[in-house]
Amino acid sequence: MNKSPREVIRHLAKAGLTGATSAGQAADGSDQTTPNVSGGSSARSLESLQRLVAGVCQATADAACEVSAHQSRVQTLADELGTVGLADPAIVAVVVQKLLKANAELQQRLAHTERAIESHQRELKATVRAAQTDALTGLVNRRVLEARLQRALREHEQGGGPATLLMLDLDHFKSLNDTYGHMAGDAALRQVAQVLQRHAGAGQLAARYGGEEFAVLFSRPLAEAAPQAEAIRQAIGQSAFSFNGTPIPLTASGGLAELVAGDSPTAWIERADKALYAAKRSGRNCTFQISAEGVVERVRGAAVQAPQEEQAEESGERGLKAAAAELAPDAFADTTFPEQIARRIAEWRRGGATLTVVLLRVVAHADGQQLAAPTPAQMRAICAVAQRQIRAMDVLTRWQSDGLALLLPGMGGREARGLMARLVPALPEALAGEDGRPMPVGLRAGIAEGLEGNDARRVLERAWLAVQASLHDPEGRIFLHDGVRARPLPNLTLRASSR
Repeated sequence: MNKSPREVIRHLAKAGLTGATSAGQAADGSDQTTPNVSGGSSARSLESLQRLVAGVCQATADAACEVSAHQSRVQTLADELGTVGLADPAIVAVVVQKLLKANAELQQRLAHTERAIESHQRELKATVRAAQTDALTGLVNRRVLEARLQRALREHEQGGGPATLLMLDLDHFKSLNDTYGHMAGDAALRQVAQVLQRHAGAGQLAARYGGEEFAVLFSRPLAEAAPQAEAIRQAIGQSAFSFNGTPIPLTASGGLAELVAGDSPTAWIERADKALYAAKRSGRNCTFQISAEGVVERVRGAAVQAPQEEQAEESGERGLKAAAAELAPDAFADTTFPEQIARRIAEWRRGGATLTVVLLRVVAHADGQQLAAPTPAQMRAICAVAQRQIRAMDVLTRWQSDGLALLLPGMGGREARGLMARLVPALPEALAGEDGRPMPVGLRAGIAEGLEGNDARRVLERAWLAVQASLHDPEGRIFLHDGVRARPLPNLTLRASSR
């Protein structure tokens, strides 16, 4: 073994007990490791944590006992050698064999203990994550939101960036419950959560605050957050909600407040609520904002449009219907590609690393005319080059006749951008066409990082929307879908090929 037994024990104990710490900090950035939950789940969560911590302690104690017993056996063998000396090689060989066997047995038992502690660590992370998540909607809960507000305040005091809070309240929710039942109300809350997850965008936090009230924390000033907040609110009203086949109108009112010097989380929420109440008094189904001076005014949304993919859904999902065929399992040479994305998402939700999906289209032009799709031989040549640029854990597969698909576990959108910057120069600038003439090759790419609430289908749809934007971009830029819309990545242009 590379480590001494005592070092192994210290390593096992540290691994088991720090697992909960990292899980506790992952969602809200706070230093608390014990989930603060309320109601009937509090006792259950505490009991579960006590059981898991007791399991780690027991496993560590068992490892200590094994090491102690091993030390006794080694001392016995040392005494035996001291008694017989080295004069009899046969006896020495027997003692050495006993020592090797004892070491092997200890190593096996410690490996078993390490696996047990790793299992406890995964359970700890899952328990903490569950305590930070609203069970009905899948959004983070009020505790996580308040911790993030507190962190934003600290960063603001230290010269950090701006932050704006949106409080959203469903209109006439009590009437919906009374008319259609609480099951319909629960379904409405889940749908609103899906809209928030789809539209909030990367870097923004969507949470369920309580009851029919939600919150979105934007890492941007009020002037920039207001149009997006209004787009989110409009998207709730535009989403077609029905229960048991009955269409039910669904709208929301919103209040916006930017973080100002001297704020506390309570004062910040109260100012956003003041703007929300103004929206309610003005007839609901609108968004109001409050300035640092306390001036409350309506957010004008006449020029605000829902994201491109949301418009496609509302007009018969023309765009995403096309995507459904192009993203089916049999559209990929490795038909398990969507399933592998789903598996990585499941691992991420259990506390693992994030993931990113990249879709690439190969475009070929000659003499200003677009040619047919690259041949299978040409695509194999491109795949071979691409394979050399990625990591062993990454998944690369052909996508339809003219595309590539990449699954990048543990890699965020920024890192994927770096990979593309390395990949593009490595690909050949031209391939031989069927007539032997050089065929200039260009690329279009779309990137989508995994986001909370996205399943494998949604991540693939976002990557597809991004590559569609890249295909229509005259500059041939890479696009990244941030959960709201596909946006071009600055200073990163793919080879556009001759036109």
